[in-house]
Amino acid sequence: ILAGADVWVVAGSNYLDKSGDHYKVDKALIHENYIDYFQYDIALLRVKGEIKFHKFVTKVKLPKNNFNDYRAVLEFAGWGNTA
Repeated sequence: ILAGADVWVVAGSNYLDKSGDHYKVDKALIHENYIDYFQYDIALLRVKGEIKFHKFVTKVKLPKNNFNDYRAVLEFAGWGNTA
């Protein structure tokens, strides 16, 4: 689905075209049930190089075991499709 696409990740900024750290996406793993939008609209992205962590870019801590709490709240920010 992203074969040959020029996809980038911007970290540490609220703006796409100004500040922040830019990383080219090397590989994308899109949810197998994704069709169009909303449901299963999630992917794992691997970027070229290493992400530099600092005041505005931090790691996400994942659970050490199978975490399946449907009551958990997730907060995430992103621009979605900007092409």
